[in-house]
Amino acid sequence: MTVQLLATRVHEKEGLVSIVEGELVVEQASAEEGRKNALRWLTAHLLEFCPGSPEDLLVVPFVELREGEVGRWHFAIHYQFFPHIALPDYRRIANEFNASWNSYVSPPVDEVVRNTEEQLSYHLRKLWDQEHNKDNEKEESLHAFAERVFGVRSPKELQQRLRYVAEQEARIQIEMSYERALGQALLDASPVEAPQVLVDYEMDLLLRSLAIHIPLASVLPWMAGTPLLKLAASLSSRNDLEERVRSEAKWRVSLRLLLSRIAAEERIKVDDEDIRALAAGLWGEDPATHNWPTVKLFLKDALLIARTFAFLKTC
Repeated sequence: MTVQLLATRVHEKEGLVSIVEGELVVEQASAEEGRKNALRWLTAHLLEFCPGSPEDLLVVPFVELREGEVGRWHFAIHYQFFPHIALPDYRRIANEFNASWNSYVSPPVDEVVRNTEEQLSYHLRKLWDQEHNKDNEKEESLHAFAERVFGVRSPKELQQRLRYVAEQEARIQIEMSYERALGQALLDASPVEAPQVLVDYEMDLLLRSLAIHIPLASVLPWMAGTPLLKLAASLSSRNDLEERVRSEAKWRVSLRLLLSRIAAEERIKVDDEDIRALAAGLWGEDPATHNWPTVKLFLKDALLIARTFAFLKTC
């Protein structure tokens, strides 16, 4: 296969995308063979044409190819880069934030536990009512129902179970409040431009999540307190929903990029063993039975962000 590169030129689009255009002369017996040979050659040389550092690439470069005169192929390679991120003085910001956060926790732990416990009790009674409405002849106390459904043996054990779940939920809510507030403080100090390709992907994930969780919130009342469902509850129309979800997606992508930059600066890493251990804990089985490449990227991102927040808590 003989391929000759005639010329290339580079131009930028929206700052984060660089496009390398050029022309190849390809030895070919047919147009189909010529296209295959041109693509094979370009794929082998993608990183050589890269106008920036390959380590800064956001996604695999995209190649456009069209035939001109016989044997001549015009190409355009799109390189999407991570945005430039100027690191704030994140240690100082985290230190000051932690000092103020430790002096008051909003909402208070006891308040969250009490509210969640009341919601859990309400949910249990609602399930009991629904069960008895199906069979009016069935007479069963609430605690007997709880023993049959949840395996508790006494009213005290039921209350202890509700309290435990409420405390776990309280910890999750407070952790989410902490991370969101600290994340906003970091972004206020160093705004990050979120690449559109990542915003679109994040928005799709959020809309899918809403489609799953909104119906659940009608039977699991405490779920309505999550940030995503609070956002959904405040909206009045489909257009409003998409606009607010897009804004939330931009915020999440910007924060992840900034935290990833901090993680790189502090040499915070996640290896394959960590990812597989988390996957096994989540599913209790060989994670390879799932869509492992996609799952691996998702879990790696989640672990890296969690470890970066854990580091910032120590500042």
